[in-house]
Amino acid sequence: MSISSFINIESTTINGIPIIARVVNVARLGGIGNPNTAKALLEYTPPIDGNLKKAILSIFVTGKDLSIGFRWKVKYCGVTLSREFRPQIITSANDISHAVLVFDITPVVLANLKTHEVLVSYDGIHPIILDGITMLTLYEHKDSISILNYSIGVSIIKPNSSETFNIGIRPLKDSNTSLTLSYYTPSRYSAIEIAINDRTMGTYYGSVGVDELEIPIRDFDIINDITLRHIASTEYSSPIRVLETALVSVRLREPKFDIELMDVKPNDYVRLRVTNVGETKPDHMLLVAISRGLPLYKCKLNNLDPNQSVEVKLPFKAIRHQKSFIARVIWTKAGRTFFKDSRIEI
Repeated sequence: MSISSFINIESTTINGIPIIARVVNVARLGGIGNPNTAKALLEYTPPIDGNLKKAILSIFVTGKDLSIGFRWKVKYCGVTLSREFRPQIITSANDISHAVLVFDITPVVLANLKTHEVLVSYDGIHPIILDGITMLTLYEHKDSISILNYSIGVSIIKPNSSETFNIGIRPLKDSNTSLTLSYYTPSRYSAIEIAINDRTMGTYYGSVGVDELEIPIRDFDIINDITLRHIASTEYSSPIRVLETALVSVRLREPKFDIELMDVKPNDYVRLRVTNVGETKPDHMLLVAISRGLPLYKCKLNNLDPNQSVEVKLPFKAIRHQKSFIARVIWTKAGRTFFKDSRIEI
């Protein structure tokens, strides 16, 4: 058995890419001994050649009774979003309320802000818990096409019960498809089992509190539904609360890189060549030399066009006379980060 108040916020196909930034377990505010304000910094990298189409901010709150309204203030980058209101989505169970507030902040983000700070102020007798803050942005981008199904709310899943969300999308061919979700786990002995079209994808044990998951999805021509099941060792466990689900299928024209050893001059340098063998140039890229998991040397590279190469001289002393090391190229494209490793023997 479950109690659910989920709604679909965005279901779209876009010549572009969605980017989700999230902060969980933010703060406990109000009441006795708790602060009255909390700040959360949302971190994400927008595509340098993308145009913002939409930005949605969602705030997830738990409290004693949120249905009667309560006085607080929410600011996004200094802009007040609301002073006094009733929650837009609310679910109650066992004398506890769970609310979700949703704001369209597109005009604010369009100001090309470099930092994304949310400030919540609350001074009430009964404390509230900020379970999480999420910002969904949609960017138009010439090198990508995406399908997105994004739903939020509160689904309260009791021990050994399940909830099924009907989706009904066809992932793009030759794409990266993934399911991301945020959920509250009451105990280390509770787990969430995820199934797509009745095929179990895995069972995941989270830390106590709100946690996040991102699950790659492959070999599905169509995704009809997603089933989330609360696996608990005892029926007396507290429920799991699911806050968000985002199903994203992205096809992206990507840069790809080959790394070659050109020559070695002992006690002087190691010379490498990096070649872009992909379809497009990256937004940013750098080269890192790594040995036994530790970075030895790092340098920023110019963004290479397809079929373009650059040669890099690594100081011999920087690699500390290692007989071999990993040369890693890290790059971003359309707000996403990728890397390629090559083992270098010298």
